[in-house]
Amino acid sequence: MRKLYALLAGLAFFFFASVPAHAGTRVPDVANFTFAINPGNNVAFTNTSVLGTEPGIRRAYWSFGDGNGLVTGPLENAQHHYTAPGTYTVCLKIYRYTTNVGDSALSAQICKTLVIQAATCEAGFQVVPTPAGVIGTYFQALPAHSENKKPVRICWTFGDGTDTCIQYSTTYTGLYGAFHRYLQPGTYNVCVTITYDGGCQAQNCHAIIIPPPTANCQAGFEVLSTASNSLGKYFVAIPGHSQNKKPVQICWQFGDGRDTCIQYATTYTGQYAVFHAYSQPGTYNVCVKILYDGGCLADNCRPVVVTGPDSCRADFERGPVAGTNSPLNATFTAIPWHSNNKKPVLVCWYFGDGRDTCIQYPTTYTGPYNVFHHYNNPGTYQVCVKIQYDGGCISDKCKPVVVGVPDSCRADFERLAVTPGTNPLTVIYKALPFNSNNQKPGRICWNFGDGTDTCITYLNIYNGNYAVPHTYRFPGAYNVCVKITYYGGCEAYKCKMVQVGRPDSCGADFERIPLTSNTPLQVGFNALPQHNNDRKPMRVCWNFGDNRDTCINYGQDYTGLYTVAHRYQQGGTYNVCVKITYYGGCEAYKCKPIILPQPPPTTCTARLVEITPSITSLVRGFLAIPDPTPNHRPIRVCYYFGDGTDTCILVPATQPLPIGGFFMRHTYPAAGVYRACVKILYYGGCIAEDCREVVIRGASNLCGGFVNDSLVGPRTYLFRGHSIHAPNDNPISFTWSFGDGTSQVGREVTHTYNQPGDYRVCLLIRTQLGCETRICESVRVPGNNEPALRLAPNPVVNVLHVQFFSTHTRNSKCADRESLWCSSKRVYTRAVTTGNNNLGFRSQHAAFRSVYIRHPVTQSVSQRNLL
Repeated sequence: MRKLYALLAGLAFFFFASVPAHAGTRVPDVANFTFAINPGNNVAFTNTSVLGTEPGIRRAYWSFGDGNGLVTGPLENAQHHYTAPGTYTVCLKIYRYTTNVGDSALSAQICKTLVIQAATCEAGFQVVPTPAGVIGTYFQALPAHSENKKPVRICWTFGDGTDTCIQYSTTYTGLYGAFHRYLQPGTYNVCVTITYDGGCQAQNCHAIIIPPPTANCQAGFEVLSTASNSLGKYFVAIPGHSQNKKPVQICWQFGDGRDTCIQYATTYTGQYAVFHAYSQPGTYNVCVKILYDGGCLADNCRPVVVTGPDSCRADFERGPVAGTNSPLNATFTAIPWHSNNKKPVLVCWYFGDGRDTCIQYPTTYTGPYNVFHHYNNPGTYQVCVKIQYDGGCISDKCKPVVVGVPDSCRADFERLAVTPGTNPLTVIYKALPFNSNNQKPGRICWNFGDGTDTCITYLNIYNGNYAVPHTYRFPGAYNVCVKITYYGGCEAYKCKMVQVGRPDSCGADFERIPLTSNTPLQVGFNALPQHNNDRKPMRVCWNFGDNRDTCINYGQDYTGLYTVAHRYQQGGTYNVCVKITYYGGCEAYKCKPIILPQPPPTTCTARLVEITPSITSLVRGFLAIPDPTPNHRPIRVCYYFGDGTDTCILVPATQPLPIGGFFMRHTYPAAGVYRACVKILYYGGCIAEDCREVVIRGASNLCGGFVNDSLVGPRTYLFRGHSIHAPNDNPISFTWSFGDGTSQVGREVTHTYNQPGDYRVCLLIRTQLGCETRICESVRVPGNNEPALRLAPNPVVNVLHVQFFSTHTRNSKCADRESLWCSSKRVYTRAVTTGNNNLGFRSQHAAFRSVYIRHPVTQSVSQRNLL
């Protein structure tokens, strides 16, 4: 990649003080955030900032440390994907915008270090034993990935020249196995290569030994019950031999100490069965041992359950009824039990009201044995269930069941009269209970509406009235509630509005108050509350008439003025309204018109003067002359020279302004015609611009040009062509070839490469008088793991960190225009090495605006804009 230059220019921020929304100490903004690193280098940032009481609109500016940023609401969260592992400095800045002309101020900031670990992966495998009689070897891959990425391809090298690869989807959840059959015994070097989702690849190899084939055998048996004797079992041996050899002896161990062995001829073709009768039920460990012709011996053991005669029981329970509230509906569930785990085949129900039923079930049924029944009348019924099991065992069970109407209840209360002379703020409430089954109140809770609640517990034998007195601190309307809990569990409540003392009445008004600010569009207002019961305002809402309204909440202990300041954007007549909501609920509002004079218009201009040593000189001087009306100071002066190399100068508020204007010298790359401009930003937001044509004549006929390139996205370049020609010979065509078989026409073009690599980019320039210039340069398109130009943080305050890839090693000097980094105030010199470069540069200004990187030979330029 090219040897590089860069020119950095700063960006200024300015602040305007604003008047607080109401009296009190200003609280500053506090910036903070947390983060969580998720798989795939995806990071979730949680904004935990706290906004203060300074007026203005906030925006949050995120800098993720990799040259990328994001603008969100002041308290919004953010997500970001990092394309490569590394250590990143993540910054969150909160800017406050005043209501004048969109000016901003940095109100809070914080930076934290984030480490993205590089993904690692491993490969391993194991040999899994195969069942007896299976000829071959089973291999199981053992993947491991630091980010739990799944294998997408596993290749096996079995060491005998018969290899294979298996593709897997990322949703596969099984084992990663492969079966292979070797043709002959020996030692084989087996390798597994695992390719993971995302590209990580690992390999592992080790030797395995395949022994010569040997005869193997196995033993098994099955158990058959007898209908005549529940304690008798038939056992049938199940032999198996890899070479089909016959059993010559089978020995049985029945688990009760009475064992036997049976000899067989190799010509025997019947079943290898034996009958055994146990003396009592139980669980016995039965074993069979089979000796085959040729000497192979195998055995097998497992427990066998021997049951005695059947025994059974029956029971049932009453369950809830789904989808109905009728107290006459009932659901019953039979509860079976059988000593030998046999299933019910018939369940009969006797509900006690003469309407009975029986239900048959198959022996394969696995659900609950439920039945639904509706009674016509409430009462106590004798309910029975009879269960008949498979095999004939029968059992039954009966229980009394109460069917009735549940409690229903209500709650109410009334206000009782008080004797004359009683405190007018004292009220006596009497609860009015009701229960359908005459259940008495066990607990009555009162909510008096003023935050002083109470609960009273009553005995079941209490016969008095359920009254309670309460004295309020202030007159007003209160929401009073009573909740009655009855014996038996029924619960009800009731709420009513109760007026205590004289009712509230209130008013609202406001006045315009003077402010210390000399801005005619900044206006102060003071709300004037009025309440007959001296209740304080809880909330004051202002409608300023310009669709930018606000509401302010106040505590009951607040004793200050109810003031607010508002800045209008322009003069005129506005209908201002105040709405005051008092504690206790009373609300009032008042509207008045106010007149604001129009402020004088603000205009500004700028002039650009060229200082020319000679018509052929490449060095030109430029004088930027500010001319604002009214007299506002310049904040930033930016020069655009027309050859792709621009710069800006910040003007600190404490720096004296230069006499005559701001001077800037610039050296052009070659003769030609350029359009130079100056743009001046003033305090107050006014921007003025002036441009002029710069003509540089050559010593002879001019025919040439140069190329600028800028990496603007993944594998995407912006190319600009510059023609060097005589003043009377203008270019008529710019034809590009990008080295990948594609071409495009235009002075400025954008091209995206499909693959990374080195490409030869050429530009053919033709002019009106027949001049043809061909310019070629090499462009290196970085791959996924190669960093392009990356800048962090964004915006820059003190140190700019730059990461890029270079294909050359060469020292840089600023004196001969080969310096790597140049700002408007200083020139930096750095050494660039082949490969990845990580450089840091300390700014002399408040912030950088853009970065340029220039190749020392081709003069091509890459640019990155910063916040």
